[in-house]
Amino acid sequence: MKKFVFILSIILVFIGQLIKNVIIRTININESIILIPKFLNITYVTNDGGAFSILSGGRWYFIIISIIALIFLIRIILLDTKISRFDMFSYSLVLGGIVGNLIDRIIY
Repeated sequence: MKKFVFILSIILVFIGQLIKNVIIRTININESIILIPKFLNITYVTNDGGAFSILSGGRWYFIIISIIALIFLIRIILLDTKISRFDMFSYSLVLGGIVGNLIDRIIY
């Protein structure tokens, strides 16, 4: 069951990186693509900080925090004896998000 968490996380990271690469290669910065009119747009913007550019330029700070969070979450997953399906899905989303952001911080 715990393998499912890691497999789903890897799949989510792969899909996320694929989508980011497609957007970077096909859209100019600050340009938008309308997917569903009046509901869903994709806009290519960059941000070298946290949410709302908090700690802008703090790349290494975010890399360190991501690694600590990653270690903490993996430890929780491995030590959790009664992991529910909801927990597995939730852990996968968070783990995939942390790894995806970490990749972005290191590469970009």
